[in-house]
Formats: sequence, structure tokens, C-alpha cells
Amino acid sequence: MSDKIKPWSEARSEEPVVLSDGLADKNVRILNPLAAPDLYFELYDNAAKRVTITDPQTNESQNYELVENINNPETSSHFKVIKNTETGHHILIGKGMDLVGRDEGAGRIAGVIEDLDQQGSAEDEGCVTGQVLDGEKAYLELLQSPDVKSIEVIGYSIGSIPANYLASVYDAKVTNIADLGVPGSEFDAEPTSENFNVCAHGLFPGAHGEFKTNLNENVVGLALRLDTMGGSLGGVGTRFGKQIVLDENDVNLMGIGHVPEVYADSARELHQAPETETTEALKVDTWKPFN
Repeated sequence: MSDKIKPWSEARSEEPVVLSDGLADKNVRILNPLAAPDLYFELYDNAAKRVTITDPQTNESQNYELVENINNPETSSHFKVIKNTETGHHILIGKGMDLVGRDEGAGRIAGVIEDLDQQGSAEDEGCVTGQVLDGEKAYLELLQSPDVKSIEVIGYSIGSIPANYLASVYDAKVTNIADLGVPGSEFDAEPTSENFNVCAHGLFPGAHGEFKTNLNENVVGLALRLDTMGGSLGGVGTRFGKQIVLDENDVNLMGIGHVPEVYADSARELHQAPETETTEALKVDTWKPFN
């Protein structure tokens, strides 16, 4: 259809995409950002199909169901889409980097290799990773669906790359867990280093002008003090928006493991974060998150 949004990755504009009022109003943060780690853990580690998120301070609950797994083994992408069954609010969630013995859904045993290879894909596509392109496509399809009343985005580790892109370019409301940050490149600047952070972060507009404004207004990042995995493998860039160090006053030694469960535990124990309970799980013998 001619009235569909043209992806920014195709237009390469020097400004973010300006959405119509009807679509812009769909970018809404409803989930408490502190609930994101526990939600991610239940969806990716416990094969949740339906969950209930309860705020222990108010006892108010929200019910979500998994409506779609979006997978692309060629780019090592795995996104989950969940929907609030009462309000039609949707959350697009980007997986973290696959680690040895831990497949976040990309569908390959050596998923970490494909994740790291995003640097090559970014250079082939002018500093846009394949995962960013997959996330952009998924987000735009959801945004323009009449069934989606509102939408927000969660990115974990490498999943923060497409999440930051969506915040910067489309004004999406984003919560990042282990945010890898954004390189401070200028528009269309050539990569100046082989470091994974420079090109593979995929936000080639850079953090300037309205792109930077959008990042600061739309991103909430959750960090653990000893989690240096992103810096080791990806070269952490500048983080934008509101950054919350979960263990700022009580360092969590387990944070070095770079795993969602530790983020979830820290958020609950140190911040009374909402808790996610799996009310229905996918059958383990048939659960293949990358299919």
C-alpha cells in the first residue's frame, strides 16, 4: 500500500521519521521498566506462552500472551511479540546475544558467531545490522496493524541495538537491559574502527540532533555494575536516556555472568520490581523458539 511507512533504512533521511498522529500516539510506555528483566527471563528461559505481571506494591496485575516469534537464522535474529489481552498493548522484545550453551532463539548452536558477525552485515548494509533491519520490519508491521492499540520495545544486550535504533528513528518507547549504547558517529560517517561497537551497533544516524533527542526522551536502560560482557564483546557505546544501575548501592557479584535472571533478581530484591509469573508455558518437547 502506498500509504505505508517507508523504512528509514531505505530513505536514509537526515531526520527521524515523522509519524502521523494516529501512529505516533501508539508509542506508549505502559510496562514498568523494572519489570522487563523478569518478563524477558520468563519468555526466553522458561518458554512462557502466557504471563501475569504483578506489582507487589499495588497488587495490580497485567496479563500478556505470546502472539508471535519472529526469527531469522541468517541474521541470528529472534524477536518475541506479546500482547496485553485486555488492552491490546503490544511489546516487541529483542533477544540477547547467544552464549555458549545458551541459545536465545537464533536457531544455531554457534549463535554467538552469527551475532558477532553482525559487524560484517552492518558494513555490507552501510552500518545497519541485519538484526536492526529485522527489528525495523517487525516494529513497522506492528505499528501499522489496527489490532495493535499501542506498542513499546524491550532489548536485551545485543537486542538493545535494534531497540535504540527504533527509539532514535521512530520515537519508540524502549527499555534496554544491559544496554550496549550508541556510537557517537555523524550521519553517514564511514566506520573509523574495526571495533564491533562502531558499525555493528547499527545506529548509523549517530547520536546527534533529533536522533539524540529521541534517544534521551525514549530510552530507559537497566545496568549491573559488574556486567562487562557487552564491553568485552561489543565495545559499549554511549548510553542515552534514563539509566538505572540496579545494584548501585549493593553490588551483585553474579552480574558478571551477563544473564537475565540476575537482572530480574536484582530488580525484585533491590527495587521491589513487578514480578512475572508464567501461567502457561509452551510444551518443552515441542518448544523451539527459533521455529
